[in-house]
Amino acid sequence: MSLDTSKLATYTPSAYPTVDGGMSTYLTTEFRKIGQATKSLDEILTSVASGLNADFITFAPTISALAGTLTTVSVMSAAYQQYGKLVVARYTISFTNIGSASGAVKFTLPVAAVTGSYGPVTGINLMTSKTLGGLSAWDSSTSGRVYNYDGSFPVANGQDLMFTVVYDTA
Repeated sequence: MSLDTSKLATYTPSAYPTVDGGMSTYLTTEFRKIGQATKSLDEILTSVASGLNADFITFAPTISALAGTLTTVSVMSAAYQQYGKLVVARYTISFTNIGSASGAVKFTLPVAAVTGSYGPVTGINLMTSKTLGGLSAWDSSTSGRVYNYDGSFPVANGQDLMFTVVYDTA
């Protein structure tokens, strides 16, 4: 069996990157020299970027209160994206009757967090426009808490919360 060397690509740098030409231009040119099957730097970066634009995955979190009991609560939407060990989750929750609930609204995370990582929670009460804050992995690696901006309970009867949490996974 003989090797047809005419099918092999040869790498010969034609120039070194310059400030005006830029590394991207240099590498794109060199990738194209390597062979037809090789993608350009622009194509590679586009492919990587499209992977970061993955669809959100829906999940069914459990919603509870730090103290007391929520009487009627429903999850309008809950979805997350995971990029390596980084998770971005978003929630929209409707509270018809908060019952005796107080303290904070607790929620489960879609993927277990690193305990003690305390990812930030940000959001808004859709009825009052009050800003929300909180932390993930506060009580455990599987849950988080959300409060009003001033630390008070974030919701009343007939109100909806929308919030996002960003955290690291184990």
